[in-house]
Amino acid sequence: MDGMEGMDKMPLDAEHQDDVIAAYSGIIENKNGIECELWDFEIILSDKYTGIGRAWLNTENGRAVSLSYQIDPLFPFVEKMDFRMDFDSAAENSWVMESFRMNGMVNMVVTKKSFKSVTEFSDYR
Repeated sequence: MDGMEGMDKMPLDAEHQDDVIAAYSGIIENKNGIECELWDFEIILSDKYTGIGRAWLNTENGRAVSLSYQIDPLFPFVEKMDFRMDFDSAAENSWVMESFRMNGMVNMVVTKKSFKSVTEFSDYR
């Protein structure tokens, strides 16, 4: 198994629910202008990696509004790596990603570099 296998798993996917542990935090907060329940989760990505994060679910219909997580343990030379996905709140019967953000920092011996990637989907239907 290579190091990236399982990294495409999503905690919202019905087919991966056996690999997810989730708990309602008891917190209601506004995310992207929508009132949401905040859920903490862990998902087994592979025999070596776990995703640890939070999901914001619309209080009215349970649809995903946003998801953020980190991979544990981090890859070699990586000091920080955060992922965030925002979803179309109007999507019916599914979750449709509107944007994907990744922030991180790598440390290679004497050099530290931060990076940020933002992908926005404007024609995702």
